[in-house]
Amino acid sequence: GRAVGEQHWSVTPDRYHWITRLQTDYAGSFLGGGRQIQISRMHPKSRVSASYLETGEGGGRGRTHFETTFDRSSGLITLSQKLEGSRGNARDEAVVAMVQDYQDPLSLLHLLRDLDDDVRWLEVPMVGSAAHVLRLPDTTLEHAGESLEVRVFVLRPGRSVVYIEHEAPYRILRLLQPLEAGQILEARLLEPQGKAVKEPAREKGRSSGLDLTRP
Repeated sequence: GRAVGEQHWSVTPDRYHWITRLQTDYAGSFLGGGRQIQISRMHPKSRVSASYLETGEGGGRGRTHFETTFDRSSGLITLSQKLEGSRGNARDEAVVAMVQDYQDPLSLLHLLRDLDDDVRWLEVPMVGSAAHVLRLPDTTLEHAGESLEVRVFVLRPGRSVVYIEHEAPYRILRLLQPLEAGQILEARLLEPQGKAVKEPAREKGRSSGLDLTRP
């Protein structure tokens, strides 16, 4: 139950994609603190990833930069990784054939929100290895004074658990991520700050805050 940071999600459209941005700020008492930013560009019709960027800074880890681009026109996937630290900089890049469409860690969550209610198991292509999605029994969560029915999914590898509102707008209400030494990082959705915001249509942008706790 100890707060260890805060996340802020935003989803906005550009001309060809939906752009999901996730910023996570960790408290200094948790893994040395620091900030992580993840950005996913997703095709709005096919719901597959066009690119994924992940950067991190702080916590004694230096500055990291990881990017994956899925280029349908050339049929290639470009992966690049850069590390900037006190001991110098390192950069690696690889190009591989794109034989199918892929998801990234953020577009995968959008895919779960859009799944038909009768889907109980799914294998999702990801770079490196596929993600295996298993639907668990539905449950209820307390949110903003309401008891809401949620769909529950467990993702492997990693054993992350995702709780998604059963009815529209299918918000992600809770995330659980196992860490080392039996610890669990938990994120819960908070209501947007300020005046009430009408839930936009799928093509519009949406943003929310997630509070991170470690029970």
